[in-house]
Order: sequence, then structure tokens, then C-alpha cells
Amino acid sequence: MKKVREVGEVGKVGYAFPVSHRNIQLSGILRTLVAKFTVQIPPDTALGVSITEVKLSTDLQYADVYVSAIQGLPEAIEFLKSKTGAIRKVIASEVNAHSVPTMRFRADNRGEKADKLDRLIESL
Repeated sequence: MKKVREVGEVGKVGYAFPVSHRNIQLSGILRTLVAKFTVQIPPDTALGVSITEVKLSTDLQYADVYVSAIQGLPEAIEFLKSKTGAIRKVIASEVNAHSVPTMRFRADNRGEKADKLDRLIESL
């Protein structure tokens, strides 16, 4: 395996399989389709929910869906997990693929990490 730069991993170079054009295109489509379900989350459960990124495995069997929220991130992830069947059904009807990837919802903590880094820099 040779060193490649993965899409979405800005500044990181490591040993990985090259990301195909199909993978990038399908990630964007999945992000758009899953994002439609964020508007169904009740406002008293979570606020400002967004799908920040979707990373597909090289065999397109798994999709790691990164979720961020202003408030109620764990609740938002649980809500989306409960809607996995409906999300997969929509994806199957919209995407011409052999199979629909298994969704794995994950918290996107990049905003918190950036805030922590800002506070660290300011303290210097």
C-alpha cells in the first residue's frame, strides 16, 4: 500500500486505500439524504443538528455519519439511530447501488476541539 491523502482528512497523510470518485459522490448524496431527517428532530430534544460529514468504507458497506448539534447531541444521535430503517429505505429508493450501507452515527466533536485549542492559544 502506498501513502495517499484521503478526502476529508486535511493535513493528514497515512497509509490507506485511495478514495474513489464513486465513494466521494455517494458520501455527498448520503449526507444530503440523512440531513433531511434532522428537521424531524423535535426542538425540545436537540437544537441546531447538522450532518457534518459522511465517510464510507472502501467497500461501500458502512457509512460513518458525523453529527453535530448546538444542544442535545446524544439525543439527536439516538433519534437518528431510531430512524435508521426509514433512512435506509429513502437511500435505497434514491441511490442506484447494489446495497445500502449500514449507518453508524457518530458525534462530531471538531467544534469542541477547536474551542479547546483556541482557549489554549489564548492562555499562552
